[in-house]
Amino acid sequence: MIIQWVLSFMPISGHSLYADSAYRLYAFLLEQLSSEDACWLHEIGRGVVSQYLCFSKEDQRYLWTVNILSPEVGSLLCPILEKIPEIQIENQHFPIIERAFFEIGPEEFVKKGRQLTQSRASLRFLTPTAFRQSGRYTIFPQEKLIVQSLIAHWNEVFPEYPLNDEDAFQVLLSVGHILDYQLSTSRFSLKGVKIPGFVGSCILDAKLPLPLLELWNTLLLFADYSGIGIKTGLGMGGVHVQWLNQCGNKK
Repeated sequence: MIIQWVLSFMPISGHSLYADSAYRLYAFLLEQLSSEDACWLHEIGRGVVSQYLCFSKEDQRYLWTVNILSPEVGSLLCPILEKIPEIQIENQHFPIIERAFFEIGPEEFVKKGRQLTQSRASLRFLTPTAFRQSGRYTIFPQEKLIVQSLIAHWNEVFPEYPLNDEDAFQVLLSVGHILDYQLSTSRFSLKGVKIPGFVGSCILDAKLPLPLLELWNTLLLFADYSGIGIKTGLGMGGVHVQWLNQCGNKK
């Protein structure tokens, strides 16, 4: 079961936050735990939380999305996210004005994937996104890397529902293709290192028979919670997916 929290707060004049501020937000969250629990969560490493920070121009507020990918971690973090009145970061206090809670399990992902008949989707990369390939950062959303990332994340989060059909994966890896993109390079500052990545959007399409199309759409649904690429637990790879018809209109 995945638990998603979205906490919103207003900007403070003279104190702008950025996508890489999510790393400090996560550190603030861990500070609310006991030292033993914080060390335990740190030792677990990747695959238990994905989180990111973005700014909603429409609402003129920051949105901090925290996806808890482990029930054990949820028992620690949910009571905090449910009750904290404000966020402290960079010596400033940002009162929380709204919070939303949502949970979803693997069966619901599969059910929703079966209900989607579109093969075309728009992926909006909300925070810097990157992949590691052959020891280097890849700063373009290659179809193969997107699918590989989502499969790896799924198997980490839902080991009891593994995706392990190699023949099906090879088809997914070879059929999906990017039709259009509007991207720009971006940097995510982490412990003094500026990690290269990209933000923006791309349109991804895959002409697949129905059973594989269901798998394809299940993985894309999952992307909204798992993120895509590297360091999703620290604020990179935040993604929002919307399905399109063949004319490019959103469904």
